[in-house]
Amino acid sequence: MLSQGGFKYPAAVTSDGTYLGPTGLLGSAAVTRPARPGESISLYATGLGPTSPAIAPGTWGWAPAQTSQTVTAMIGGIDAHVDWSGLVSAGEYQINVVVPQGLADGEYPTVLRLAGVSTQGGVFVAVQSSVGQNPVPNITSLSPSSATAGTSSLTLTINGAGLIPSSTVTFAGTARAASLISSGQLTITLTSADLAGAGSYAVVVTNPRLVVDLQGL
Repeated sequence: MLSQGGFKYPAAVTSDGTYLGPTGLLGSAAVTRPARPGESISLYATGLGPTSPAIAPGTWGWAPAQTSQTVTAMIGGIDAHVDWSGLVSAGEYQINVVVPQGLADGEYPTVLRLAGVSTQGGVFVAVQSSVGQNPVPNITSLSPSSATAGTSSLTLTINGAGLIPSSTVTFAGTARAASLISSGQLTITLTSADLAGAGSYAVVVTNPRLVVDLQGL
């Protein structure tokens, strides 16, 4: 399982075998990318019960076996079609799930359900609908939203959506180094010079337009 900014991402791969997660997931040694609406992704889990045919303990070299009971899934509160679910290695189950159409770019809670029992919350699937383009950033709030003129320095938290590792930030027209916390939050540091005079100052977040995937290198 991968995590970033309070979001936990399940053990999963996309249709091309890339690990599932936000683009350039921070702290991850693996290459990650978001899922796309309509794409079949493979989630991995434990504890999904017996299979058909049954696999005897200690058996080796068996083919993947389908779960005896039906597994259902929801992504972002929307039913997600399960193509197949079964045991693929000792104690490890694979669930092939189709990401629902109509989801915008973002992080969506993902729940599996078996025999009336749902997985615990807190696991998210990253989705990017605009293939080939980075999401358009959107600022919803700043924290703090104001400061006293003459303050020595402070950390400004920018809350919103569509924030990525390559997002750039300007304060009053001047570029500032940004630290990405999650796709919904990043921070910049304002210096005493930034805070010397009273007034209103523009904060702007910009994403590079294109995503370039280099594969097979």
